[in-house]
Formats: sequence, C-alpha cells, structure tokens
Amino acid sequence: MLLSFFVWVPFLGIGLILLVPALQSPKRLRQTALAIATVLLAWSVVLLTQFDLTNPGLQFQESLPWIEPLGLTYQWE
Repeated sequence: MLLSFFVWVPFLGIGLILLVPALQSPKRLRQTALAIATVLLAWSVVLLTQFDLTNPGLQFQESLPWIEPLGLTYQWE
C-alpha cells in the first residue's frame, strides 16, 4: 500500500478534476495539482523516514491477490 499511493493518488486527482466542474478553471486546476503534489511530497518524506539503510533487500514491496482463479496478483516492487 505504501508505493501504490504514488500511483493511485494522481489518478484520484484526475478523476476529481474531471468530475467536479468548479475545479476546471485554470486557477483551480493549479491549486488542485499543487495540493496533490504536496500530498505526494509529504508521503515521500514519510517513506524516507521509514527506509532502513541497513537492509540490503527490497523494501516497501506489495503483493496482493487480484484474480485468484487466473492466478493474477497485484505486485509492486
């Protein structure tokens, strides 16, 4: 869930902009984009504080079952 945040938050922001007509003025678009970028920056600082420099392996990886009958998983490394 930690890395997926970087993928899904911008998509949610795009959906918000497309679905809320009041956000489609140039000023509101810039404000919304800045808000989304600020959230992502804050989240990257959170990840930076949790990163373990002594661990040589992969960190923050995710693997979730998606379509189990087909053996498909959602995996992010």
